[in-house]
Amino acid sequence: MGSPVVEMVGLPDCRSRCDGTHQPGSKATTDCTRKARPSIETLPDVELGCIFNYLTWRDKLSLLKAIPQVWRVINSPLGWQKFHAGEKRSAEGQQEELACVHEYGHLFQHCTLWLGRPCRNTWECTCLFDNLHTHNIFPVLEALVDTCCVLRSLRLYHPSHVTPQSCDTDIFKQYQQAIERLLMYALQRNRFSLELCCLLYSQDHIRPISLRFLDYYISNPQALQLVRVLDITRITDSRLQSPAPLTCLKSMKQLSTLKIPIHCVTMGTVQSMVQNQLKNLYLLSDDCTVDHDFHEKKHLSWDGLLPPSNGSGFSVHYIFKQRVLNGEDLSPNPHVKSVCFDSLCKPISEDLLMAVAECYCTSLQLFGITHSIWKPELRLSDLSKFAAKCRSMTHFLSTVALAGSLLVSLVHNAPLLKQVQIVATQDAELHELAEIIPIMSKCLKKDWRPHSSPNTFQEEICELSFLMDEYLLRGYGL
Repeated sequence: MGSPVVEMVGLPDCRSRCDGTHQPGSKATTDCTRKARPSIETLPDVELGCIFNYLTWRDKLSLLKAIPQVWRVINSPLGWQKFHAGEKRSAEGQQEELACVHEYGHLFQHCTLWLGRPCRNTWECTCLFDNLHTHNIFPVLEALVDTCCVLRSLRLYHPSHVTPQSCDTDIFKQYQQAIERLLMYALQRNRFSLELCCLLYSQDHIRPISLRFLDYYISNPQALQLVRVLDITRITDSRLQSPAPLTCLKSMKQLSTLKIPIHCVTMGTVQSMVQNQLKNLYLLSDDCTVDHDFHEKKHLSWDGLLPPSNGSGFSVHYIFKQRVLNGEDLSPNPHVKSVCFDSLCKPISEDLLMAVAECYCTSLQLFGITHSIWKPELRLSDLSKFAAKCRSMTHFLSTVALAGSLLVSLVHNAPLLKQVQIVATQDAELHELAEIIPIMSKCLKKDWRPHSSPNTFQEEICELSFLMDEYLLRGYGL
């Protein structure tokens, strides 16, 4: 991310103070030039706070040590508009996060906390809480709730799985106590939003603590009214084997973003949520969808969907994950803004690409291909035809290796394209992509670089999870 461009507002102008009689090099001219030069002292607090939004909390504290003058922003909510903690779980890191919360938590405005080790795959991840034997399992969450004074939103990434030897009852009790105190705080605020992410239903042989989390909110009307983002990534629980929707969705009046398996919603539920505040609906179609023999064309009809009563926009985003996908599985939908192929179990063919283009060409803005054991087998002509058909596409994301010629063809055939995010894990891939950097930068009219990812399975899986979340669940600048 490039450095933010800051407009200097309210800075002294030497021309208004100088009468033109000073000689070059004179003390008056030097003093006037010094006054006009931007510095930490002259930069308005609001502008300095905007710059701080680009820094992690560790960088902010390091900057305070290097430039003590920033204390005026560090000690105000302007310096803590965003706070993220828990992405990389370690005892030492957690203690540092905890110290930061104790010191500055009363100034935080928007917080994101990872309560368990992040993961992408059911078979890959089990979250073992290192502090299970201690009194406090969620120290950062509890400290934040105890210290918050101006907190406006809280996003929680929940632990997806807990090892069988762990006591999920103790874990859940401490979580519930923290959330109950948070609700007491939220009831005193004019506006507060809660964002619940990674609520997963796990396989039978692993304790379903994520099920406990969701059940708690479903049975708590006060909490439901605060939820603005709900991310239910996978459901395999026996109570939801049929494609019936979650009954709580209609009562979540503040819900603006929902991510849910496609077989767990109906058009009636979608229509009700759209008439409230739903703006982004992420529909996950995976192997579980196939097991349920769910066909979108039979159950969902998008042509008859009424627009939001408040005049705001509504977008649908498809995520096809870990399944075999064919063109006939797709259903026309005029509301589609993004399509992501996540670890498909079959190579991406020209027929599949053109089926996507035929169904969503008028509205599709983002197309993504993420990590897969099957390489896409894309040809130059395939991507050229796809890009030429999808004239509204603005973002392209791939975490699998693609030839440089494919990317050049893409930017030449997609006139509105403004962002191409490519993840390279091998030195050879980076070397090949380096050759097309000048061409890509010229076509995109920005300094383009591929994203370098560590070449280890565990680190890559976690990083790609955050990368996709950044583009999809958090939005991508539409």
